[in-house]
Amino acid sequence: MKYLNKTLASLLLLTAILFVGCNTEQEGAIYKADEQSFSFGTSALADQVVTVGKPDFTVDLYRAKLGEPASGNIALFAYKLASDGKTKIPQEGYSVSNYNFDADSGIAQVTVNAEPLAVGDHVKIELTVETDGVALSGSTVATMSVTKDYSWKPIGTGVWKDGIVCSLFGVPVGVTWEVEVEEAVELSGMYRVINPYGYGKCPWVEESEVTIDPCYVKINASNPDKVSLANQKLGFAWDYGEFMAGSTQNVGYPGDFGTKVGKDIDFGALFVAMGGDIYTITAGGGLTLP
Repeated sequence: MKYLNKTLASLLLLTAILFVGCNTEQEGAIYKADEQSFSFGTSALADQVVTVGKPDFTVDLYRAKLGEPASGNIALFAYKLASDGKTKIPQEGYSVSNYNFDADSGIAQVTVNAEPLAVGDHVKIELTVETDGVALSGSTVATMSVTKDYSWKPIGTGVWKDGIVCSLFGVPVGVTWEVEVEEAVELSGMYRVINPYGYGKCPWVEESEVTIDPCYVKINASNPDKVSLANQKLGFAWDYGEFMAGSTQNVGYPGDFGTKVGKDIDFGALFVAMGGDIYTITAGGGLTLP
């Protein structure tokens, strides 16, 4: 028994030594007090929208160890996905600033420039902090989706004429209501209407049926003889599903483009989708500009 006790004690001691040795090896950079660590903030998780007038945006970067000022590089990789949804196609011309931490500051901002992106297009941007540090929380890599839109200016209150709900459901034809209208700064004749089917505006939409607020419906009347609506959500849903609309030409259906005469815009032939169903609307809805 005495021999066994000595043997057991030796084994326990050996196990403890091995455990300490393994633990020391596995600590790595995470446990080194002098190692700096970085982490992108939650702003890097959100999809970004830039405009023609302001094609850049900022992302927060944090550091765990305060003290001296610090600066360094951020690597940027911009890409689009191929039709297979996996292959990354590199995109050129995008840039990101260096990071610069002030003394005793734990947060810095880096600026991403998406100047090459076309309006209505999108790109994936991957940012990587070039450092040997290990992030104790978050990540030194962030990937976000970036889209580009126009810059918009309010032009006043217009009148929306329904041509969608009345064409599919038994409600009166020609019902109108007031809506706020904006125009693109960079393209005359490009408009967007705020919440055209929002609660308190459209008489048939309840508050619980609103899915997007604010919902912007864009109308391209830059060519008055060829007015069109891109495929877009209308901001409300019924039991049939969420409503979406656009010009019929977008989905290969026959139909005329809309027209703009003076302040009056006719939308032309539209399609409307609700859930998995698509309908063609020939009854023209429209907008009277302010």
